[in-house]
Amino acid sequence: MRNMQKAKLFFVLIALLFWNSACQNDKQIPTSLKNILPNKYFTILISYSSDCPLCQRYTQKIRTINDSLPSNFQLYFIKVHADEKWDFDWSQPLEKQTIQDPQSQICRKLGIKVYPQVVILSKMGKIHYSGAIDNSATEIGTISVRITKDYLKQAIVQLSADNQKVMPSNTAIGCFVE
Repeated sequence: MRNMQKAKLFFVLIALLFWNSACQNDKQIPTSLKNILPNKYFTILISYSSDCPLCQRYTQKIRTINDSLPSNFQLYFIKVHADEKWDFDWSQPLEKQTIQDPQSQICRKLGIKVYPQVVILSKMGKIHYSGAIDNSATEIGTISVRITKDYLKQAIVQLSADNQKVMPSNTAIGCFVE
């Protein structure tokens, strides 16, 4: 009887190992990202749509973050709607910092469900953070004036100090990626 329980436990553990391996393989980095990842140690991806009021609200903050990134970071925007006109008030063109994702392949692979949502990847493709820019969006349609948690800035600071750290993820709130 005891041997039978051990055998069952062994098969359950083997099944869990295979399941875990399959789940990790499913999250492999899309080919379109593999070309830019080796450029810097960390790549920040932000899903963005100019049709999303929350994205419009974050434009200034994203610009400030982009301008003050440490040298081992780079920032890119994920653009799902190719025909969408982005009206940024930026001092530099964004075409070089935009990744086209018309079939939402990148968004699906990285678990991006809303605009804006941040994912920080290492050059090896490991996800170190996924979630909101900060805690100003408390629920769909509700914005807090007082920001108490600046998730993206905190992740950048902590990853700069320890490039192996994986930050706790949180749920980004925003407009749904179609």
